[in-house]
Amino acid sequence: MKISVGEDELLSTGNVPLSERKTNVKDEWIKSFIHITDSILSKIEMALMIVASVLVVISLMSICYGVLARNFLDVNVSWTIELSEYTMLYLAFLAAPWILKNDDHIKVDVFTQHLSGKTEKWLNGIIYLVGSATCMILFWFSLQVTIDHYQRGIIITNVLEMPKYIPLLIIPIGFGLLFLRFIHNFVRLTLLRES
Repeated sequence: MKISVGEDELLSTGNVPLSERKTNVKDEWIKSFIHITDSILSKIEMALMIVASVLVVISLMSICYGVLARNFLDVNVSWTIELSEYTMLYLAFLAAPWILKNDDHIKVDVFTQHLSGKTEKWLNGIIYLVGSATCMILFWFSLQVTIDHYQRGIIITNVLEMPKYIPLLIIPIGFGLLFLRFIHNFVRLTLLRES
């Protein structure tokens, strides 16, 4: 005995047609992917912020030690100035991805506050694309310079003698993470539907 079932009934489960189920599965996959990548990036950014916090404390302590040693102990501690210079470089690139994630960077919103939601979304998408392209280019060139300095064994001959690639290493790391965060923000903005 054959049971005749309509095509619409075959293509649907409950009251949801197959085409909508496919869309829902795709939307769920996109949401899941965005959530997982955000979770991974957030953990990396938080770890870098912890390192940045430790560097702030180290820099602060070395500067205080330098001032006290110079004024009260008559000891030359010029390495403290150089150490603080390197920590400032590291702080900028360690903190930048976390700041971008939390949208805490400096913005000029004189124009954007007068835009409609859709126009502002388009503008943010363009900003994310330009930001990601810029960070990718800077990542690539800073990585090439860092590798070149490493391979040639270039040494900084200041008070703190060290291989030059060590202070340069944070630049491609920072720009690489900024690139990933810009791309993530663009994907989240363009692929997630408004709830």
